[in-house]
Amino acid sequence: VFLARHARLGRVVALKLLKPEHAHNRDQVERFIREARAVNRIRDQHIVEIFDLVDEPGPHGSRRVYCVMELLRGKSMGELMARGELSLVRGLELLAQVAGALDAAHRAGVVHRDIKPDNIFVTERDGEPFAKIVDFGVAKLRETPDPVAAPHATPGEVALAQTAAGTVVGTPVYMAPEQVTGRSSDHRVDVYALGVVLYKLVCGVTPFSGGDFEQLSKKISRDPVPPLPEKTKRGEEVPPALATLIRECLEKEPALRPQSAQEVATRLTSIRLRLEVVDPREVREVRPWLRSPWIGAAVVSLLLALVVLAVPRPRPAPTPAPVQERPAQVTLTIESDPPGAEVTRADTAERLGKTPLRVKVPRSHQRVPLVFRRPGYEPVRTELTRATDATARVVLRPKSRRR
Repeated sequence: VFLARHARLGRVVALKLLKPEHAHNRDQVERFIREARAVNRIRDQHIVEIFDLVDEPGPHGSRRVYCVMELLRGKSMGELMARGELSLVRGLELLAQVAGALDAAHRAGVVHRDIKPDNIFVTERDGEPFAKIVDFGVAKLRETPDPVAAPHATPGEVALAQTAAGTVVGTPVYMAPEQVTGRSSDHRVDVYALGVVLYKLVCGVTPFSGGDFEQLSKKISRDPVPPLPEKTKRGEEVPPALATLIRECLEKEPALRPQSAQEVATRLTSIRLRLEVVDPREVREVRPWLRSPWIGAAVVSLLLALVVLAVPRPRPAPTPAPVQERPAQVTLTIESDPPGAEVTRADTAERLGKTPLRVKVPRSHQRVPLVFRRPGYEPVRTELTRATDATARVVLRPKSRRR
């Protein structure tokens, strides 16, 4: 991959060049072209963008094939994990982005088949970490046969392998059982790979490793997943909901896993929002009845009623009090200082909008957990009553530059 500048547009780009020794290999060229086509089918902001695909004559009768791609600045998730720079909350946020992008790929008919930390690039947008999926070189288009896999060794991991029953593509330690044995597979292999990445985020290692390809294949296909610890290597507590999600993603049978990457994205977002830290001193919930101008009159009326009750008088026949129906919905007024914070429900991961805003929710004795997020500021979590109309105001603190 080379740093380049587009001669006419003046735009700095990355050139992914197929090595000259592979440029005359039809299978290698087709795999390279398939990657560009697969990426352009999806068009998701969390997937690396490819601007052009060039196949032209090179010097001395050679062939030159390359992709013109967006230039990404940052580090891979694999590098961040290896350096211990990725917190659990930040990792869940990035992997929720990845899962959402994979769902877009699956809906476009593309299965990545090689999801791993090294293929998740972490850059920055609006001051916030932003994940980009790269390397669709072994992606499968559902209406086309599997591409022929070329050896692609990764340090510390087993290289690609092939079986007589079918072609095995990807990085074996992140492969699903049906993938590592060359059986028919679908988009749920990406769900399994997400589970492996989540497992590594928590434990620092993949659930299965070591030995040659055949030994690793047997472990993945037969052995139970090693139990998850109660805390990460960084000392962060592992929520039970996260442990459950990881176990479900790593099920041997595809039918027992989450059936879509979007489900994984939604659950990760919900878990991550519940982990967000909030300073209670910065949250103030204002109940309308506390500042009602009628509260003084209500107190006076109550005192008068007590005096009247103290005077004996004939008691008339009781008349039933009129029943007033309470509205089925309540209005929540949500504000922040400064305004413009994105507000998300932590229980459902539903985005309510940007402050200031008003939303209607069904009346309930339960409270609504909210998370406020604004680029450059620390996230804030609070809860708001659903029993009556209510207002929540939060003060956002500027975020420090360290992650």
